[in-house]
Amino acid sequence: QEADMLRDGELQPLPFRDRSGRRVLVALGTFYMQYPLEMRIKVNLYLHWAISEDVETQQKGLVGVFCWPCGESASTVLQNMMIPKPGSRDCKYAGKLFAAMPLRLVAVHLCFPNSLAYNCLRSGLALTMGDKRSRLRFHCGDCVETQYNLQGYGIPTDQLPITDSGNIKTKYFHQWIRVRKSLESGGSSVGKPGSSANASTIECPGMNDVIFRCGQAYLCHPGNIMFRGLIESKYEDHNQADISKSK
Repeated sequence: QEADMLRDGELQPLPFRDRSGRRVLVALGTFYMQYPLEMRIKVNLYLHWAISEDVETQQKGLVGVFCWPCGESASTVLQNMMIPKPGSRDCKYAGKLFAAMPLRLVAVHLCFPNSLAYNCLRSGLALTMGDKRSRLRFHCGDCVETQYNLQGYGIPTDQLPITDSGNIKTKYFHQWIRVRKSLESGGSSVGKPGSSANASTIECPGMNDVIFRCGQAYLCHPGNIMFRGLIESKYEDHNQADISKSK
């Protein structure tokens, strides 16, 4: 049941880091609220453990994004959610979950439609955060407004796995699950330092990695920006060189 719940993709990491090199974990749809509390805790802890194996992620921390759909689908999603009441068992276990996370939670961005029902939901979720409440950032409005707000924090919004109609994209996430199965398979050397397979299996590019693909996310990747800056710094020397060997 936990595997089927995981494959739904309502909680998944982004394929790229934010501008500061932090991993981004995105909660979508009903955020598994239709499942029992124990299953939600298991899936949450597994995802946090999986992305915490990276040293760079341990150093820089984690950013969470709660991304709700806008438009007509927003009311449908809200009706299917079971909102925890303050002081309930869900709120108590949520506090224990945050205390048990293996990563430092840097910030949590909550993106909601600007409606009364979602404002009440925002208050309920804030109560479950405990001492992490100061790290909450609320963004209210339509999809375009919230995406612009997230871009201001360096989050690659073009990689958010949700459409304007509220449908969840799972193509990358299912690829990520296959990579994790390969890394966690018994006796496999994939992902271990010094192995030949480690060079070809990269779960998430680091800050100093250069990505050779098309798209805005790759242009804004910190490693690509540094690489372009390095080339531009040598551009004048290259043009002024007289001999092809010097170039």
